[in-house]
Amino acid sequence: APTTSLPAVLPPRLPAGRSPAAPPLVVDAGPGAEYAWEEFLSRHARNPETRRAYTLVVRRFLDWCHARMIPLAEVRPLHVSDYLD
Repeated sequence: APTTSLPAVLPPRLPAGRSPAAPPLVVDAGPGAEYAWEEFLSRHARNPETRRAYTLVVRRFLDWCHARMIPLAEVRPLHVSDYLD
């Protein structure tokens, strides 16, 4: 089961408005997925600390999917539920 608490050390800060590089699962899904990654993290997480926390949490879930060979286009609510359990 995944850990639900954030680690003491978050990913490094990026300049304002910049989002971190997309994880492999997003890159493998193509340019549209990469655009969505950038858009979500730069538009919906304007506060740098929030952006870093969102990035960490989303990246953990995507790493979990990647380890189970679940392509991004096939991720369903059931996968999120399995991850959280």
